[in-house]
Amino acid sequence: MCRGCHIEERIEIRLRAGYRIRPPTSPSSWLRRLIAHALDLIGERWALLVVRELRLGARRYVDLQASLPGIGPSVLSQRLRDLERVGVIRRRRLAPPASYYVYELTDWGAELEQVFRQLARWGMRSPVVALSGEAVLTRCCPA
Repeated sequence: MCRGCHIEERIEIRLRAGYRIRPPTSPSSWLRRLIAHALDLIGERWALLVVRELRLGARRYVDLQASLPGIGPSVLSQRLRDLERVGVIRRRRLAPPASYYVYELTDWGAELEQVFRQLARWGMRSPVVALSGEAVLTRCCPA
């Protein structure tokens, strides 16, 4: 079946969150909805930074808090719960003698690696790079 066939068929897609959306007839409208849904999943403040830290491997809560200066404990807890609820990360208890919990990416969450690579490429082409809270121009305009 070709990509255009979705216009003639009524397709109902069940999303992970349990609700349904009907694809619009326009591909650009469909793309906007999918982007909005992705941002609903990982677009909250600090969420992508938490995922960025978990790309390095399983981390304890205290390690995440130390690697994200400025995040409050309640915000970190909420982001971890939200990301776990939507299936991006999982919480796992380590066996004794450690007996503490670690957070790690699920297989689905690990697929965000490509998103991070693209985001990094996009950021490298920025005309302004933030260093230590100050904006520094990296390119000059021709006179």
